[in-house]
Amino acid sequence: PIPICSDVETIIVQEGLMRGGAERQQMTARHALPAFLKRYFWDVAFRQMDRERSRPLIIERILEYGDPKAVRWLREHVEATAICDVLQQSPNLSARSANFWARRYSVDHRRVRCLSRSFQRRRAQHWFV
Repeated sequence: PIPICSDVETIIVQEGLMRGGAERQQMTARHALPAFLKRYFWDVAFRQMDRERSRPLIIERILEYGDPKAVRWLREHVEATAICDVLQQSPNLSARSANFWARRYSVDHRRVRCLSRSFQRRRAQHWFV
């Protein structure tokens, strides 16, 4: 029997009736980002970020702004193919960062979107028109 209480959600979780109670907490902990990465995500709700759903943003920010500790975390938790995919497709990396990481991961510069001449011209026109 469920005891009478004003906090229904607490009772439901205690009784295990709420879908995902403990499982949801474990999944959230598994997919949460470590606190030391918070400074790279100043414009988003950091606590609500999910490692899987926010993967492209996480990779972009760490490639662009990350310190050695952040880069180490990225390399330990994200496969190199995913990093290379973001590197090739992201319009948000600076040419300097994209060039560095393309060399680091042996990605052909012609395949990196933000290093293409046409992309750089469009970026320059956007800011200087």
